[in-house]
Amino acid sequence: MRNVPIRISADSETPLYLQLADALRRAIREGAYPGGEKLPSIRRIADEAGVNPATAVSAYRILEREGWVEARAGSGVYARSGMRGRTEHADHDYGDPGRRPALSDLASGKVLVPPGVLDMAAGAPSPALFPVSRFKELLDEVLDRDGGWAFGYQESAGWPPFREAVAEYMRDAHGIDCEAADIRIVSGAQQGIDLAAKALLGPRDSVATESPTYRGALSVFWSRGAETIPVPIEGDGPAIDAMERIVRERKPRLAYVIPRYQNPTTVCWTETKMRGLLEMAERGDFYVLEDDLLSDLSYGPRPAPSSLKAMDSGDRVIYVRGFSKVLMPGLRLGAVVIPKALRERFEAAKRATDISTDGLTQRALDLYLRRGLHRDQLERLGKHYARVYEAAVAAARKLEPLGVRFVPPGGGLHLWLELPAGVSGTELRTACLGRSVSIVPEAVYGTDSERPADAHVRVSFAALDAEETARGLALIGQALSDLGKKSGERPLL
Repeated sequence: MRNVPIRISADSETPLYLQLADALRRAIREGAYPGGEKLPSIRRIADEAGVNPATAVSAYRILEREGWVEARAGSGVYARSGMRGRTEHADHDYGDPGRRPALSDLASGKVLVPPGVLDMAAGAPSPALFPVSRFKELLDEVLDRDGGWAFGYQESAGWPPFREAVAEYMRDAHGIDCEAADIRIVSGAQQGIDLAAKALLGPRDSVATESPTYRGALSVFWSRGAETIPVPIEGDGPAIDAMERIVRERKPRLAYVIPRYQNPTTVCWTETKMRGLLEMAERGDFYVLEDDLLSDLSYGPRPAPSSLKAMDSGDRVIYVRGFSKVLMPGLRLGAVVIPKALRERFEAAKRATDISTDGLTQRALDLYLRRGLHRDQLERLGKHYARVYEAAVAAARKLEPLGVRFVPPGGGLHLWLELPAGVSGTELRTACLGRSVSIVPEAVYGTDSERPADAHVRVSFAALDAEETARGLALIGQALSDLGKKSGERPLL
C-alpha cells in the first residue's frame, strides 16, 4: 500500500468529499495505485485527509460509480485495471500542467479554458452582461442603512424580508402559490439540491433521474449512498412507461427533474407529462426535486405551465431556483420552495451545512427584487440571447449535411447536437480542442453505466456573442472534418 499525499482545503467552495474524490482519482490516473492494488481503508484515508469517515465513504462511492475503483465486500476498495494515464476524457491540459481532467471535472465546471479557446462548454453567462454598477449601488445602500447588522448571522431559513420578496417573485414570475414560510434561502442552486438530498436520502434509497442529466446532482445523490435510476428522455419529457415501472418496482424516495430546457438535452416537458409525474408522486409517496434555472430565457412563446411546482396541488414538489443565470455568476444565492411537511428537515439540514447564507447579499437582492430591477435585467438578457440563439441555430443547421441533427429548443443557453454515426462526443471534444473550441460530450452526463451513451455534445452559447457562436459552430464542423481525415474517410468539409 502506497503513501500518497492527499491535499484538500477546508476553505474551498468545493465540498470535501468531491475534493477527496478528485485527489484519489488523480492518484490512480498518475499510477500511484496500479490496477488491482488496494486503496487505503476508510479510516486511514480519513485520518490522512483530516476528514470524517463519512466523507471518505462518499468519495469512494463516487469513484466506484465513475468506474475508477471496485469495492469488494469484506476486503476493501481496489483500483480498476487500465486507469493509469486514462486519456479518453481529454487530450488537453487545463491550468494544472500534466493533469488531464475527468469527465466529472467538466460537469462540475472545474476545468478552466485557456486563452484563445472559444468556451462553448460554459453554462454561465458572461460577467459582462450583468449589472455590476447597479448591484454595487444596492450594496452601498444596504451598508448605509443596516451597518454591521448586514454581516450578522441570519436565520437559517433566510432573512425574513427577503423571503417575503422571493415569495412574491415566485408568485408573479412563475405562478407558484407560496408564502414566505415556504421559502428557504440557500447558497446557490447546488446547495438546494444538496439540502434536499440530506433531508430525504440515506444509504440504499433510490432516486429516479432523467437520463442524461446534470452530473452535479448525481454526485450529490451518490454521496448520500443513494442509487440513481435513469429514466430515458423523449422529445416531450421522460418516458412515462419507464417511470411507472420504476415507481412500481423500485419505490423511489425522490425524482430529480429539469422540466424546462433540460440540461443537457434542452427538452421541455409537455403539461401531460408534468401531470403524469405529479400523479405518480402522490400514488407512489415520493417527492419531486425540480431544478429550474433557465425557464425565464425563452425566445418565443413561453412554455406553459412554467413549472411543475405551479401545478403542485399535492405539495410534493421541492422547487430549486438559483439566481446566477439571471443576476450575476458567482453570486451563490438561490431559493427553495419546500413542501410544508419538509420544513423541519430542511431547517436541520441547513444548520448542519453552513448555518445560514450571506446576509449582505440577501439584503441587496431584496432591494433588487422589490424595485423590479430583475425585470429590466431579464429584458436585456432576453434581447441579447435571442440574437445569439438565432445565430446558433443558423450555424448548427449548416452542420446538418455532415450528419448532425438537433431540435431547436426555443430557449435556454445551449444546443444538444446528435452526432453522425460512428463519432463519439468525447472523440469530437478532443478534435474541437485542436481547433480551439471547447464543448461537452454526452458521456459527462451518464448515470450508472460504466460505458455511458456518447452520441451527442452540448454546445453552449452562454458566454459568447452571436459572432463568436457562429464561429464556434463552424470550428466544430471543421473538427468533424478532422475526424473524417484521421479515419481515412472522405473529408466532411
